[in-house]
Amino acid sequence: ICFACVTCNNSPKSGAIDPDCLNIKIEPSIHDSIFLSEMIESIRFIPLESDSNALMGEINKIAYDNGFYFCQERDSYKIYSFDSEGRFLTQIGKKGHGHGEYLYPGEFTLNKENQEVWIIDNAIQLKKYTYSGSYIETIDMGRIFMHDFCVANSIWYCYTEKRNNSKNDNSGEYWGYELTVLHKTGHIERYFPINKELYPKVNRLTIIEPTPFSELNNSITFHHTVSDVIYSIDEKTSKISSKYVVDFGEKKYKRDISQMKTRDMLNYLYENPDQAGFINNVIESEDFLHFRFEFANRINRAFYDKKTKLIKSGTPVNDIFTTAITYIGQRDNRIIRCINDPMTIIFTDKAHAFVLPETIKELKQLNSQSNPVLVELEFKSFK
Repeated sequence: ICFACVTCNNSPKSGAIDPDCLNIKIEPSIHDSIFLSEMIESIRFIPLESDSNALMGEINKIAYDNGFYFCQERDSYKIYSFDSEGRFLTQIGKKGHGHGEYLYPGEFTLNKENQEVWIIDNAIQLKKYTYSGSYIETIDMGRIFMHDFCVANSIWYCYTEKRNNSKNDNSGEYWGYELTVLHKTGHIERYFPINKELYPKVNRLTIIEPTPFSELNNSITFHHTVSDVIYSIDEKTSKISSKYVVDFGEKKYKRDISQMKTRDMLNYLYENPDQAGFINNVIESEDFLHFRFEFANRINRAFYDKKTKLIKSGTPVNDIFTTAITYIGQRDNRIIRCINDPMTIIFTDKAHAFVLPETIKELKQLNSQSNPVLVELEFKSFK
C-alpha cells in the first residue's frame, strides 16, 4: 500500500460547527454525584482465564466482536483472545524474526468485515491475522505515528497524539494532525493540526485521548484531545462532521487549553477549579454518550441518554464494589471496564441486587496471579 496525495484540513470545513450538531448543556456543580447503582440495568463480571500462555498484568486496550474479546497487555503489547465467558483461546501472533512474527507490536484494531486482527509492528509494518491467530500477510507502510486506529470499508482512521508530531519517512512532512484518513486509493486526508510551536517533535509529556473511536452501526464517533466537539465519521463516504458540542456555559474554560503546552495546560486546570472542560474518554453506543471532564480539580462524568435526551453529570461514585476500574471499550450497547487487580475487589451491600452470590464467591477466590477481570455495564434509560 502506498499512501500519497495529501489533503490537509484545519478541521472539517474550517472548524465550523454543523447546523444539526447537538448542543449538550452541562452545568457542573461540586454537589452533583452519579451513583453507579442508580445508573445501571445490569452488571456482568468476566474473569479472564489465567492460562500459562496468557498471563497479563494491566490491560491496555480491549476490542470485541462476534463473541471474542481481544485484550492487549500494557507492558508487552501482546494480544490475547478470549471467548464471551472469559476462556482463553489464543495469542494473536508471536514476537520474533520468523515468518508472520512481529518485533515491536504496537496499536491494534479489528477489521470486522473480514474478521481480522491488524497489528502495527515497529511503526512501519501492518501485520494481519485471523481471529483464530493465523498469520495472513505483512504490508510495508513507511513510518506512521499513531496512538490508535480503526478501519471501515478498507479506509484507515488514525489518531495521533500531540507528542508524536514527527516526520513521515516517505514524504518528509510532519504527520502533525490528530486525525489522518488513509484511503485505499492512496489518498490521505488530515484533520485537526498539531501546533508545531507547542509540539515541535516527540514530546514525552502529553495528554492523550484514551478512547478516540467508537464504532456504531453505520458511523464512527471520533474525539481528539480535550476538544469540546465530538465528531461523526460516515463509514460509507468517510465524511467527517461535528455531532455534539459540549457546552459548560459560564463555567467553560476562559482560555483554549488545546493551544497550551502540556504543563501549562495542567497548571491552568489546577489554578482554575471553578471552570470546566478537558473532555476525554469519550465512548458512544447506540443508546448513550459517555465522557469524562474536569471540574473542581476532580474527575467528573457525563451521560447523555440519546432516547430521552436527558443528561446526568457529576462525580462518579461506585457504590456497588470498590476497586480501581477504568473505562476501556464497548460491546454493542454495553461499556467494558477493567479491574486489573482482582484481589482489590470489595463488594458493598448494594452488590447483591446486581451480582449473583456464586459470582461474588468466584471473584473472591482470585489471587495475585489471576488475570484481570472485565466488567460489562448496561445502563438504563434516564427518567
